[in-house]
Amino acid sequence: MTGSRAGIRPLRHALTFQEQMKPTGMRIAPTRLRAHARAALLLGWVVQSLLLPAQAQTPPTQKPVRVVVQALMQATLSAEIAARIKSMPLREGDSFNKGDTLVAFDCEIFEAQRDKVSAELRAAQAKLDNDAQLVKTRSIGALEVVLSEVSVQRAQAEWRMAKINTDRCTISAPWAGRVIARKAQELEVAKLQQEVLSIVSTESLEVMAVAPAQWLRFLRAGQILDVRIDETGSRHSAQIVAIGSQVDAVSQTVTVRARLASDPKLLPGMTGDAKLR
Repeated sequence: MTGSRAGIRPLRHALTFQEQMKPTGMRIAPTRLRAHARAALLLGWVVQSLLLPAQAQTPPTQKPVRVVVQALMQATLSAEIAARIKSMPLREGDSFNKGDTLVAFDCEIFEAQRDKVSAELRAAQAKLDNDAQLVKTRSIGALEVVLSEVSVQRAQAEWRMAKINTDRCTISAPWAGRVIARKAQELEVAKLQQEVLSIVSTESLEVMAVAPAQWLRFLRAGQILDVRIDETGSRHSAQIVAIGSQVDAVSQTVTVRARLASDPKLLPGMTGDAKLR
């Protein structure tokens, strides 16, 4: 009996140990799983937060977009006086520099009027000087001096008007560029505000691109566009200076303006394609 009891006691101890371990093991397993799940989720969140900014700034594989070359400055010059056109030396396609005379009018009548007003101004000034001396000796009253001063001021105003008309006898180039079209011819009498010449600047050129709206995820001012011009086959770099203010709801596109470096081969109206560098 003693031996039997001795053999049963270890068995009971073994069963008790297994019964104790069984519930303990069941409690530990779910806790460890939850801990691992939380760690995996945290790691995934960290990786995603690190990758998203890089993905937002890195442009995906892109198709070229169409662009058109545009001039920053273009103007149609008009006559500011009614006069006969004496000289218009440039024709379509001719180049000019800033300050060159583009149109000259026959201004003999305006120049004569300016000389007449200038003489009247000198006479009014001489009378004022004389009256200023006479008033000191009380030969005339103060009113005479005041009227002489008014006469001088009137003559000065008329002289400025005459000078403005003579300054308008020539039209000078506001910047370097080329002639687009002649609206009038030499020896014709131009009417006031009649168009005579259309010009365009070749100093500052831009490309206007119509890009997919998805480009807004990574498009920034200052980025470089690689531009290929269809007409010349030449390649150019253009720096983005402005992005459109709204997205076209139908085509889902946005306009982009980029500044081109000066190149005599480039002309406004040329087309091509461009990709982000």
